[in-house]
Amino acid sequence: MPVVLGYYPAYEGFNEASIPWDRFTHVCHAFITSDKQGQIETNDKVPSRSLTERAARHDTPVILSVGGWGDADGFEMATSSPEKMASWVEDLTQIVVEYGYAGVDVDWEFPKDESTKQRFTQLVRAIRSSFDRVTTTTGMRLLITSAVTARPAEGKWIDGPALEGAIDFLNVMTYDFSGPFTAVASHHTPLFGSPEDPESAWRSTQAAMAYWEETQGFPRSKLNVGIPLYGRKFPLRQPYTATSGARAAGFGTPTYRQILKLIDAGWTLKQDAHAKAPWILAPQGELGIVAFDDEASARRKAEWARSQGYRGIFFWAIGHDSLPEGRFPLLDASIAGWQGAE
Repeated sequence: MPVVLGYYPAYEGFNEASIPWDRFTHVCHAFITSDKQGQIETNDKVPSRSLTERAARHDTPVILSVGGWGDADGFEMATSSPEKMASWVEDLTQIVVEYGYAGVDVDWEFPKDESTKQRFTQLVRAIRSSFDRVTTTTGMRLLITSAVTARPAEGKWIDGPALEGAIDFLNVMTYDFSGPFTAVASHHTPLFGSPEDPESAWRSTQAAMAYWEETQGFPRSKLNVGIPLYGRKFPLRQPYTATSGARAAGFGTPTYRQILKLIDAGWTLKQDAHAKAPWILAPQGELGIVAFDDEASARRKAEWARSQGYRGIFFWAIGHDSLPEGRFPLLDASIAGWQGAE
């Protein structure tokens, strides 16, 4: 079954009643985390029976996302002993079943060495064993997915061959290739590499997906391509220039909705013919460039993903391209591209 998945970060305040359920095959509900003792930590937004019940009326399974950026220490503590891991997995399984989730999305950002590499594998396998027991008891099969890096330097701390059999599909985060953390302001979600990018060999959607297939051993039928509904802003005048010395406050992550407002305010659209992705540049006298996906590049990316035989596409995050009258232009362009490539 092809996948069109959206991440719903409830903490951002987008109303669950406004989620365009008919666009998605799956929704990931983000996030629950782990505390300093390695125990699962819920919050007032997640988990939510209201969300899963609403989704059920639309026949859309909701997957519970665990972790997210900043929760690596929580994962490390939760897996620091067999006893802690077993307790953590038991609590997670109970939440998934009790609240009616369709499974769990493990978002450990990121395993960083041989120890955490092994523990990530052990954790996913333990979740699979726990979920299998649920299947034996109830007949309900629960999904395990994982959001994974697009960077080989971080991906090397995941043992793909050991995990592939336990995971239903991976959401490869083919975005955030560039930002204040990189030496050059390259495109943050290019489909292909650019000769202007000094690290184009790995910094593209095409290269990232090839890494998870060829190096990590996941079949394309288990790989989803990520499409961001936001951009990366740099306090610079031109793409592919050094970020060193740039004013820290000038970096940002504008949503597509905010990017459209910048275009209306006079920012100039510039297409990157190699990366197959656009930029916008600030008007004369102002400072700023934004790397992002527009409707054309998002559609092209989705068409490419389908034509290459990948399982699906996914989005971070639901609501970032919401416009009046229930319009979701970037989401809809991507889905049109995915369906048009059938």
